[in-house]
Amino acid sequence: MADRIDHAIALNLTVARHIGAISTRLAPDESVSWDAVAEYIAHEEGCTLDEAFDMMEQARRDGLFSGGYQQ
Repeated sequence: MADRIDHAIALNLTVARHIGAISTRLAPDESVSWDAVAEYIAHEEGCTLDEAFDMMEQARRDGLFSGGYQQ
C-alpha cells in the first residue's frame, strides 16, 4: 500500500512540475491543450504519449486539475 501511495505522489509531482514549467511560458490569457501537455511530458520524461496521458489522467483523478487546469 505504501508503495502505491509513494508512486502516486511521485507521479502527481512529475505532472505538476511539467505543468508548472509550461505555465511559466504562457501569458496570463493563454492556455494550452491537454494534448500539448501530454506531448511535453512524453518528451521530457522519455515515455510514450499514451503513458503521458495515463499519468495526467491519474493526476486528474487524484484532484490535481481541480483548480483550473482542464482537459
